[in-house]
Amino acid sequence: MVRLVVMAAGQAIRMGTDKLALPWRGSTVLASVLNTVLEAKASLVGQQAVEGTSSGAGTREGLRAALAEGVPEAGCPEAPIPDTGVEIVVVARQEADRYLPPELIQRWEYSGGIWRSDPAPRPLSASVRAGLAGVSSTHSGIAFLPGDQVGITAAGLMAVLREFIRHRPAFLVPLCEGVPVSPAIFRTDYIAELYKLNGEQGGKVVLQRYQELWRVLPVPAGFCDDLDTPAAYERLRNKYGA
Repeated sequence: MVRLVVMAAGQAIRMGTDKLALPWRGSTVLASVLNTVLEAKASLVGQQAVEGTSSGAGTREGLRAALAEGVPEAGCPEAPIPDTGVEIVVVARQEADRYLPPELIQRWEYSGGIWRSDPAPRPLSASVRAGLAGVSSTHSGIAFLPGDQVGITAAGLMAVLREFIRHRPAFLVPLCEGVPVSPAIFRTDYIAELYKLNGEQGGKVVLQRYQELWRVLPVPAGFCDDLDTPAAYERLRNKYGA
């Protein structure tokens, strides 16, 4: 299983406000990113089901449609989501209802998502450790995605996750126009080094130690677009029509 940690506890000093709560495509920045993450997970589940050998095609397609909607399949309202190989954890400073509309909270809860909140300002390394809490032998990798990475797409994220699940490299690093971007995936062999990060150190510190072990995956231009400043927010709102 891969744990995908959505990092939403930053202090947004350059933005000057809680950028994850800013309007974006009819909701908020964080809601948009999480919606994309859930779409990627649902697509991965559907693809795995189609490629699997268990159950009939009709059942697989029903599961795929149900997951795409984020609700239980008709006829089995209490049926849990099967293990898809992806676990989603949000590390935030506020509770989910600060950022997500009720229907997205419902989808989030049904997907088995984990929300960890702490209103106190924390350095980046503390958020990394919060995201690592509870990782066990059932996890093969861990990835970190900034909560303001509005350029990410469900197809692109699914490709990154699938590449790691298929090959299990020490590090799976997306490259956007030749530049390493999030979400890199760390095999769990390296969790101890992530725990040792201090202050504003993030996963890049560990990645730079092991460049020879990277497996890279090109991703589309714009995949890494994020909102660091008011100017970037306005520019990307115009770019994406958000």
